[in-house]
Amino acid sequence: MCCNLCSEPLPPDAFLFGDDHTELRCAACSEKTPRFARATSYALYDDLREAVHLLKFESVVSLAKPLGCMLAAAILEHLPDAPAALTVVPVPLFRGKRRFNQSTLLAQAALRQLRRTAPDWALRLQPGLLRRTRQTESQYLLSPAERRTNVHGAFRVDGTVKGLHILLVDDVYTTGTTARECTRTLLAAGAASVRVATLARAGRDTAMAWHPGADTASDLLRNSTTWNPSSIERPHPSIPQEQR
Repeated sequence: MCCNLCSEPLPPDAFLFGDDHTELRCAACSEKTPRFARATSYALYDDLREAVHLLKFESVVSLAKPLGCMLAAAILEHLPDAPAALTVVPVPLFRGKRRFNQSTLLAQAALRQLRRTAPDWALRLQPGLLRRTRQTESQYLLSPAERRTNVHGAFRVDGTVKGLHILLVDDVYTTGTTARECTRTLLAAGAASVRVATLARAGRDTAMAWHPGADTASDLLRNSTTWNPSSIERPHPSIPQEQR
């Protein structure tokens, strides 16, 4: 069971909204509705921690292809109502922080997969459209208030986004502070809408147990060039059809 807006894993007694009381909200989205239309992730972070770490910090770039296919699966399944034309924008790094942006690699791999599986979807990758204007601290150890301060004003639009529907791509969604700040920046510059897709979701309100099958991060490492995403059972907590 997940939040209908940000895909936060939810406990059984989650808040219910809407006239039919089927719109699930996490505590953060209940307190303040995010300005993005929807955020989705493929799996919980704990289940992809090893693979994300190796891609991001050990430069195992061969993992971008299978992980990008996972991201594509999440986009295809959980953002079916997105506009037919989407501008895909990876969350940027500050210049010089790393020789590559893992979010850009994931977006490139996801788009290649989506162009094969959903050819009618017009997706255009523009990695330079959003820029990080200053170095920010890692969000991981910061409090919610410190996270907001850390990224406030840290992004700018370089070009035009007026009237565009944006798909913002990142590797991990934790509290959503970065996604919300990027969304605020893009909408302020004239974007028509923003949707967010991340590979992994670090649950905030509650922990959900998922028991992986054969295709764990270790399996991806051993066979990253031939891995087929259709061969595994989806680990992402599904949202019942009547609640979509």
